[in-house]
Amino acid sequence: MLKKKYLFEKNDTAAAKKAIFKLFTELSTICYLTAPGIYYNIQKELKKLPRYKCKVVLGGRALNIISSIFGWRIAKRIQHLYYSNKK
Repeated sequence: MLKKKYLFEKNDTAAAKKAIFKLFTELSTICYLTAPGIYYNIQKELKKLPRYKCKVVLGGRALNIISSIFGWRIAKRIQHLYYSNKK
């Protein structure tokens, strides 16, 4: 949130908004299962920004194929299950 505040104070252009959108999108994928409170706060902030096309890269090739077919949320759940069963 501080990055958004500082960037928009200096530069409130479409490029700045796209950069923050990408940052928030990447952060929301990281927090999706591990920190739901942060995830929902980020989603609220994303709704305030214009929508940009942003490809989410989750990990390896197989996971990204799953993501392109079923969506990143399903792929993230599979990734989470895989790593939680590895322990």
